[in-house]
Amino acid sequence: MRTAEGPFGVALLSRLPLTDATVVPLGFAWSPAVRATLTTAAGPIGVLGVHPPRPGGRSRNAERDRGLAALPGLLTGLPSRHLVIGDCNATPFNPSFRAMLAEAGLQNAARARWLPSWPQQLPWPLRVPIDHVLVSTTVQVAEIDTGPTFGSDHAPIFAVLTW
Repeated sequence: MRTAEGPFGVALLSRLPLTDATVVPLGFAWSPAVRATLTTAAGPIGVLGVHPPRPGGRSRNAERDRGLAALPGLLTGLPSRHLVIGDCNATPFNPSFRAMLAEAGLQNAARARWLPSWPQQLPWPLRVPIDHVLVSTTVQVAEIDTGPTFGSDHAPIFAVLTW
C-alpha cells in the first residue's frame, strides 16, 4: 500500500499479510499516513507509516507539530501491539515529538542509541536522527541500526522486534 508519488508519499510493504490497510489523513492532504494490521504467527500488530511535514520556519514547524500531534489519534482501532515507523521530521529532543510519544504511550525503539539518519550526504557525526521506529510497551526491540545508503538522502532504519 502506498499514498501518492513524491517527497511526502508513504509506502508500506510487507512479506506478511496486511489487513485493513488504508490511507489516513495526517492533517494535510499532501502528507497522509498509511495504517494497517500485519498478520504474524505471534498475533496481529498494528502499523502506522508516517511522514509529517518538514520543519523550516515558524509556519512549517507548526505544520510538522500538528502532524505529530495527530499521530496518537491514528492509533485508535489498531491492535494493542503497534508501531509507528517513518520520517517524523523531528529529533528525539523535539518537544512536540516527546509530547506525542507520551500521549500515544510509545517508546523510541532506538532508546539510548544514536541513530542519525539524515542527511546521508554529510559525515555521520553531522547527521540527525529524524527517522524513527516507535513501539507500544508490549513490543520489545531485539536489534536496531541504520542500514547502508540506497539512493535516498535518508539512511534506512532496520529493527528486529519481538512480542
